[in-house]
This record gives sequence, structure tokens and C-alpha cells, in this order.
Amino acid sequence: MKKRKILSVLAIILSALMILSAVSCATTVDTDDGDNGAEVTEPVTLKEYDPSKNVVTQKPVEPVVSVETTEWMDVPGANGNDDWKLPKYETSSDVIKFLVHYDVEQPKVDDNSSFRDVYGLRHESIVVPPSERVNKFISMVLSSDPPDILMYEFQPQLVNKGYLEPWDSYIDFNLGIWSGIKNSIDNLTFQGGHYSIDALGGRWEMVWYNLDIFEEYGHKTPMEYYKEGNWNWDTFRECAKDLTVDLNSDGTPDIWGCAIASPSPFVYTTGIDFVSITPDGAISNNMRDERIARAMNFYIELVMRDKCIYLGDDINQMFTRGALAMMINGASAIPHIMDLVKEYKTFFVPFPRDPGADKYYIAEGFGSNSLAKGAPNPEGSAAYFCSGRYDWLNTDAKVQRTDEENFANNGGSNEMNDWLFSEFYKDDLHPALVTWVIFGVSEFWGDIWYRPTQGEPWATIAEEVYPRVQDSIERLLDN
Repeated sequence: MKKRKILSVLAIILSALMILSAVSCATTVDTDDGDNGAEVTEPVTLKEYDPSKNVVTQKPVEPVVSVETTEWMDVPGANGNDDWKLPKYETSSDVIKFLVHYDVEQPKVDDNSSFRDVYGLRHESIVVPPSERVNKFISMVLSSDPPDILMYEFQPQLVNKGYLEPWDSYIDFNLGIWSGIKNSIDNLTFQGGHYSIDALGGRWEMVWYNLDIFEEYGHKTPMEYYKEGNWNWDTFRECAKDLTVDLNSDGTPDIWGCAIASPSPFVYTTGIDFVSITPDGAISNNMRDERIARAMNFYIELVMRDKCIYLGDDINQMFTRGALAMMINGASAIPHIMDLVKEYKTFFVPFPRDPGADKYYIAEGFGSNSLAKGAPNPEGSAAYFCSGRYDWLNTDAKVQRTDEENFANNGGSNEMNDWLFSEFYKDDLHPALVTWVIFGVSEFWGDIWYRPTQGEPWATIAEEVYPRVQDSIERLLDN
């Protein structure tokens, strides 16, 4: 029986899990819709948007030379699959060094044994406060005493200034062990190379739903829509509206259709974030993009016209007590909704598809490990991530935890874990790179998230915030 490592899943997904904000291009108009003249929103298109004016071009860098693997370690491929072999490395020492804000524990035998047992390597942590990581990293590189790996969100300015080396020089990403997340790896191609990688991408925008509520009201579930290929904004809206219920007719729903911490998931399903990194090294400010406006319009309509979105900050508690039919949350919700998880009364599906997009996009945080220029042990660093992929795939060598063991460790059931990996990482779900942390968009969270929920037109907000985002991008690149 194959084992899916729930704690590793949570560690990866939770490390990436952050709340982004965004809202919709909308104007407020008065309508007589039988709702006491409530304000609703009407879409406004930013017709003069010109993407070519929103791009900051990076400085040129040297062409990336990619390594091709020809030798293999003397161990079978993961799960006995010859396509999942471990590449051979000649390392300069038996240790690699991480610069990180917490101590990276030595890999455990049951989770990442090949780094130690096959390659004969170990790692050490150089721990600094989060706010000091980049400056400490730069000073170490300039002092010719760099760590091997900077564990931090991708920093494009470090590529510009020559502080990073591409992983391509040491890792052959065409190897079979990388095939399952190749589209995630290539999603963060920059200046022709891969300067930040993970052993697994973080796709976490889950729609949790309460099975009892859907059953009580005889409503088709998100899973049913998803399996029939019809899970999109429209069917999501249908669920949210139909299952917003005012039992005592006091004007306040006793059951809300959905709760969502921010409108960002709708943005990602368009295929972009507020700022985009292009493979050729350009940085695009998307605040005026019509795709953003379309996503925000939809969200504002849900909040202001349909009145089916709960905006409180206690969504886990509301969901557990049966006051929410759905909620948008990540794997971090599991410990807080454990009663429903244990009773198998909740499950999740990916975020619904944007019916106006060319592909089915979902949010992905990917790439938090960069190779330092002049790293003392780059081959050992490459072996670390190759071994991580190998051990992840080598499920036959592991013992499956029971659901009860997973629950005891604040994890979900094996069915949940299997579903996540069978569906969230399918090739027909396309990653939309989350970049707001990289470019400091969180600085404008109040403008992007709060103001539109008060009825302020997105067009006004976008025009106001656009130059501030542009300044943030340029300040980052000049830093």
C-alpha cells in the first residue's frame, strides 16, 4: 500500500500558505432589485490597459548551461521504476549548509533517508531572523564564505546582482524523478534558468465543504461538479447562493454559502497574480490587467449583490459548527476542523475554474531554495533535492499510517491525502505562480482587499495602487 506523507504535505503547504488580497473592477450603482435598494456592482473594463507599459526588464545575465546526467547511484529506482533513478554526484564534503530562519532538522529515516544513507550526506542550519536573511546572505557571498542554500522566497534581484547560481548547472530537470512537477519547475523559469526550486510545489487553494449541509438541502456537491468537469465560478456561485439560509428570517443568514479570507483565489484562476515573472526575466505589474478586474468583479458581486460570502475571521469555528456550507482554506484548517475530519463529514476540491480562462489554473507557491554563488558544496545541495524527490516517490519503501495516526498528528485521512496528490498535481491543472510575497504587494492589502468590500470601484483603486506597486517592484530590483 502506498503511503502519502501527510506531515510532509502539511509542512510544505503550510510553509507556503499566506493570504493574498485582491478585489474587482467595479462601479457602484443603485438598483431596484427588491433588496431595499441595496448597492450592487456593475463591471467596468479598463479598456486602455497596455501590458507593454507595465513591464520592468531585468539586466541580462550569462546563458545558463544545463547539466545532463549520465551516471546513477547504485540503488534501484524509486518503487523499482528505472525512470526514477538517483543521479550520481561527486561532492566536495559530506555537509551542506542552509541559511534559514529556523533549524532544518536532520532528515528522518522514514521520510528522507537517501540523502544520508545513499549519498552519505548531512546538513547544517545557519539560523538568522527572517528580516535578516537576505542581507546576511549577501554579506556572506561578498565575504567569500557563502552558505550552500538560501531558504527564502525567490528574490530576482539576487540573480541580477550575481549572487545566485542556476540549479540547472547541477540538476538535470529532465530526469524522471522530476516529471511529476516539471510544469511547476518551469513555471518559475527566470533569465533562462531555474534559480529557486522545491522538491514539491505548494498547491493549497482548497474549497472545503460540509457534507451534512449539502445532503440536508439535497444539493449537488462540489465533488460531483468537479468529477463531471463542471466545477467553475458559476457552479461555485450556485452552491454559495443556494446554501445561504436565513432560518429565522431575521435578515442574517444562519448558514452562509461560503467563507473566504480574501478574493485572491479568484485572481489566480485567471492565470496571473498582481505581479508576474516572465521566463525572459521581465516583471509585469498587473494591477490594470482586465483579467484581474474580471476576477474582482465576480468576487464583489458575490459579496455585495448575492450576499452569500461570510467575511468574518472565525471561519474555521463557523465551519465546524455547521454555519458554513463551504470555506476557502488550506491544509492549515485540518487541526481546527478535526471533529468533522474525524467523522468524515468534510472533504475538499481544488478552487473552481475561471470559465473565461484558457486553462484550469490554480494557485501555487513554488521555489524557496536558491543556490548561492560560490556555494562550497553545490553537488551535495543538488543531491539533497534529488533525494527529496526520490524519497517522495519511493512510497513502496514506507509503511502507511492509519487514519487514526494521521489524526493524532493533526493530519487528514489517507483518502484526503491521496486525493490531494491524485488531483491537485494533475497535468491538466496548471500552476499560477503566487508572487505577492516576493514583490511586497502585502503592503497594499488594505487597499486591495478592504476598500472594494465597502463599495469603492476597483477601477479607482487600481489606478491609485498601480504606481505604488510599480515603485515596490523597482525598489526591490534596485535593492
